[in-house]
Amino acid sequence: MKNPYGMDTDPGACPSAPASCTQLVHGYGDVTAEFLFVPEMVHPNAAGSPLTGYPPLQELLYQTGFADQASPEATLENAFVAPLVRFAPEADPTTAAYQECEPFFDAELRSINPEVVVALGPGAVRQLLSRLSTVAPESVTLPAAHGTKIRGRGFAIVASVAPAALDEAAQGTLIEALDAILSIDYRQTKGQRDP
Repeated sequence: MKNPYGMDTDPGACPSAPASCTQLVHGYGDVTAEFLFVPEMVHPNAAGSPLTGYPPLQELLYQTGFADQASPEATLENAFVAPLVRFAPEADPTTAAYQECEPFFDAELRSINPEVVVALGPGAVRQLLSRLSTVAPESVTLPAAHGTKIRGRGFAIVASVAPAALDEAAQGTLIEALDAILSIDYRQTKGQRDP
């Protein structure tokens, strides 16, 4: 079984997926996006859209103008949501889960080639910094670094708490950080050093 972007949704593609997993949930959104939102994993109720089960993330995308509504089926413009782990693990994602799902994420990352990557949750921040930045992952802790822009390899990385932790205050902080990026020529972040 394939998703609309041609990726295999068979849970057997990620052997760490629990028996309760009926399909892998891949990325969703505007394939020409310059903003990539990366949750650590999909919600247990997700089926088809990685936005399912994360109303705070849906609201954030709507409030920042990336979505036409706050729902899992929203049409996204200039934003793509690509979870690192394509299923809901029974506990925190394991190293094996990240590794097994890595080819799916890498394919979307290469295809989209974003300017800004929003890492949603401590696992996403740790994984993305270790793979896509020269910044030591242990030097960035949440929630203290929530909304902080970090230089990645070819794009900016914005650290954020997990989608489920995006309460009103955390949403406000992240909206401010994204608005600040949108207010400048963020397309020049590739290859630039932050002042």
